[in-house]
Amino acid sequence: MRRLVIGIYQVFFLIRTGYGQDFHAGINALKTDRERAEKWLELGERYFFKPRYDSALYCYNSGFPYAVKSGDQLLAGRFLMGKSAVSTMLGRFRETLYYARQAEPYVMATREYQLLFGYYMHRANGHNFLQQKDSALYFYHQAELLNNAEKPNENWRVYLAMGQLYSEADNFNAAELYFKKAHKMTAGSGKADHGYVLMLFINMYNTWGKKAETEQLRKEYTAFQAEQKRLNSVDPISGILTALAGEDGFEPKNGPFNGSDLDKILANSRMIDKLEKAGRLEEALQLSRENERLSVRLENPGYRYYSVRRSFSLLKLLQRDREAAALADTLIVLRDTVLEKQRRDQLYEIQAKFDTERKQKEIELLTSRQLLSDREIEVLNSQNALKEKTIALLSADKELSSLKLHQELTGREALERENRLMDSIVHKEKNYSLSLIREKEMDKKLNALLEGENKKREAELKREKRLRVILTAGGGLLLLSGLVIGLMYRKQRVKSRIIQQQADDLEILMKEIHHRVKNNMQIVSSLLDLQSLSIVDLQAAEAVKEGKNRVQSMALIHQNLYTENNLKGIRTAPYIRQLLQNLCSSYNSNRDEINISTDIEDLNLDIDTMIPLGLILNEMLTNSFKYGLRENHAGKLEITLRRNGDALLLRVKDNGPGFPAGIDFRTSPSFGLKMIRAFAQKLKATLDMRNEEGALVELCIQKFALA
Repeated sequence: MRRLVIGIYQVFFLIRTGYGQDFHAGINALKTDRERAEKWLELGERYFFKPRYDSALYCYNSGFPYAVKSGDQLLAGRFLMGKSAVSTMLGRFRETLYYARQAEPYVMATREYQLLFGYYMHRANGHNFLQQKDSALYFYHQAELLNNAEKPNENWRVYLAMGQLYSEADNFNAAELYFKKAHKMTAGSGKADHGYVLMLFINMYNTWGKKAETEQLRKEYTAFQAEQKRLNSVDPISGILTALAGEDGFEPKNGPFNGSDLDKILANSRMIDKLEKAGRLEEALQLSRENERLSVRLENPGYRYYSVRRSFSLLKLLQRDREAAALADTLIVLRDTVLEKQRRDQLYEIQAKFDTERKQKEIELLTSRQLLSDREIEVLNSQNALKEKTIALLSADKELSSLKLHQELTGREALERENRLMDSIVHKEKNYSLSLIREKEMDKKLNALLEGENKKREAELKREKRLRVILTAGGGLLLLSGLVIGLMYRKQRVKSRIIQQQADDLEILMKEIHHRVKNNMQIVSSLLDLQSLSIVDLQAAEAVKEGKNRVQSMALIHQNLYTENNLKGIRTAPYIRQLLQNLCSSYNSNRDEINISTDIEDLNLDIDTMIPLGLILNEMLTNSFKYGLRENHAGKLEITLRRNGDALLLRVKDNGPGFPAGIDFRTSPSFGLKMIRAFAQKLKATLDMRNEEGALVELCIQKFALA
């Protein structure tokens, strides 16, 4: 997955950061098409690095016609390669190849190094992401040949990408060869590029299971970081990865990508590595499961295969053998899908090469026949020689066909052997998992038998102790038993104190977490409040205020969790009173002027029930304050929250003008109603909204949990 980072780093060859003021006002005032195209290109590059990829793509589409009119093929090629780079960032790899192929005539006409190198790398990365490994290797080799002729020192980028390709294909020997080449070319340069090479090299060895080589490279990377810190140097790739995951690696932030599924997969993969090293396997498994769902939306069997394989290894580490055995069948199917696609691509390539060589032979044969017709006299003198050449040519063609057929059969046999090998490995893993399950079941039975025997032995010991009491040596045995019991009691007390201390520390940690979450939400609420003061549009300001109230309603939940000695649930009565007080303050409503009656059963609801319930109640009360009580000085507001049998009844009523006539609550596009419907569906609740001397909303919740 980290190939995306390689792609980002490689587009630095194609796109340079643009600075300046807003260009929109001055583009039309420019005189020539070339000047307009250059301005659009500069603006698109600025948006690309914001990153605002939709805006960048708009600029590239707008400026490309001007570049074509200007006749500058280099400029037109840069526009198309910019579109290809945007498609890569958005995870649209078929579009990456589409725009790169469109740029090919301009690239080949100019042969400008930077543009040509970017073209080869975009083609290679696009094929790589689409699991077309042979095509990807072809374009990587083309980029290598270009660098050998122009800039040999830049080949470390090509070797690094090829190392990643072989590493993801589990061909670690080939991956090690290319990683060593990239390492050798960047070592001693003092640049941040060497740190990036070390980071991916370490990851490859770690995946391979080479502990000694991994530790050696980690020491080198630590020394490199210390030197970079001494020189005040910044690693651009480390900045990108730090943006994808928090400083501790466990709290994702908004990175420089555009929130696409591939960006999330990349961020999750980095956090899975850190969580697995930290021993937090359950959290790593949750992120791996999320990667499985995201890879399904990408419609890429390769990504799904790697995600499922990662989940399989985590389940093995967690000793959840039943789930691992169930996942093994899915892993086999996905592996067969990936291998079949690779096999099909190889057969297509072999067939294309064979057809090309056969056509070349036919052309040579036709050329020979044409020369024969022009030289009829010489044909008569050399007829035997020509027959021999024709026979030799046909023999060569036959040998070539046989060779291609042999290569094809050899490739098929190799793929079948690999398929059988992978099947045997997965089946062995599955059988091993089943054997572990059977062993655990046998252990349980054995433990039950041992417990029965222990009980019998205890009964016998009791009888023996009664007899020993009669004997004179009973006193010594009793003294010894007393000493043993005292030591065991002392150890148990020490263990109990340690467990209690850990429980107290965990409670303090949970309170601190909820406190910090509440503070962060309070900051977001305050920022939204300040932002609303500077918004001129009343509708936009009102939307910001409603967003602030929603954040505040969730902040109250976390506040109650750490202020009350109850980390698992929320008391409904104090929470609703605080929510009412905040909304009255937000809408400048005086509670003395509004008759608010509440019938709230003081329940201790689970947080998973309270969060959607609080957001629904916030939307109901917001609607009442905005429309039902704003101009009604004798306003009445009734709030009911009680258990009704096995369900929970939430009822909000005001004496305002009520809902507009003709409104359909099930299909209304209002964001507030959409939110209420969505959370009602989550709680498996029935929603009833009607006018009854004002607006009345009732929610009968079937799915709720008490803490």
